[in-house]
Amino acid sequence: MVRNKPQFKTLDTDTRYMIEVQVDVIERVLSFIANAPKSGSNLTSLQAPTVSMTRPLLENLLSRVEQLILSLFHRERFNAKEYDCFIAEVNRLDLVRAFFLLKSASSMHNRYLLVSEEIRQVEDLLMKNVKTLTASNINKIKEILQKMGKKLNTGLGISDVERQQIVKAMGLAQGHWYKCPNGHIYVITECGGAMQESKCNECGANIGGGSHRLRSDNRVAGEMDGARYAAWSEHANNMANFQFND
Repeated sequence: MVRNKPQFKTLDTDTRYMIEVQVDVIERVLSFIANAPKSGSNLTSLQAPTVSMTRPLLENLLSRVEQLILSLFHRERFNAKEYDCFIAEVNRLDLVRAFFLLKSASSMHNRYLLVSEEIRQVEDLLMKNVKTLTASNINKIKEILQKMGKKLNTGLGISDVERQQIVKAMGLAQGHWYKCPNGHIYVITECGGAMQESKCNECGANIGGGSHRLRSDNRVAGEMDGARYAAWSEHANNMANFQFND
């Protein structure tokens, strides 16, 4: 017995266009994900020397991808303007990826203060800005990321003069600078002794301590001010704790 051929419903123009938009956006997203561990497009030579992203930032990035895809398939119709908006959001993700890769650089832990202003600017222009990015926005963000990349690729990231200026600006004695288990630098003011625990702004690791005792997995960041021991410690009054510049 010969079966009847299945009958397929003819798709209307709007439905065909919707499918074309969804396929195109998904292809772009898949390409983006495939390149996620690598440097951002047009920023390869400007990236800090890293090919990986910290877990919190990677999860943040993938969450943004998921939100975009869910929004894509919740729509029943698309017009040309909405299509352009989705493409713009994929391009935004590429900038976010480049930003997160820079923030994940192994050199970031002792150069954060040097690029803190650039980080603030990108946060405002890219991360907190919910409007569609204009060409001017994109160019400005790329310029800032370029500055970050250059600063993160120059030796220690800062010259001795710049490092001394940062420490001097803080107005603290030696032994106030510390680093989390992943090497991100932070500062304890007042007496310099750890009195409470907190979370690293960069990776979420535990920092600080209690009763003037630093957590065992945190360390003094001697690369910042030359200190060999914490400002509040049994060694604090030992002259071996300090290094003097000529």
